Amino acid sequence: MFNEFCLIGCVYHLQLFTDFVPNVTISYNAGWSIILITMVNIVVNMGFMTYRSIKMVAALCKKMKRKLDANKKAKKYQETPHTSQTLVGTH
Repeated sequence: MFNEFCLIGCVYHLQLFTDFVPNVTISYNAGWSIILITMVNIVVNMGFMTYRSIKMVAALCKKMKRKLDANKKAKKYQETPHTSQTLVGTH
């Protein structure tokens, strides 16, 4: 919705660049207004994308840490001698 409002704002400003507006100062200020709307749109969208990317990377790091911890536990279990196997041969 935000992008659509920014687009509508810019499209309405384009009317101020036609010959129907005789004052050049109004067209000049409308140009700066379009630049401001575009910059706000870019900053908001980049902020949103950065937030989502950081959140995704954090989730991937947590997933990888859980996987590494599970692998360490499995490897540690395989390396330790099992007492039940050593007791079987002594009887």
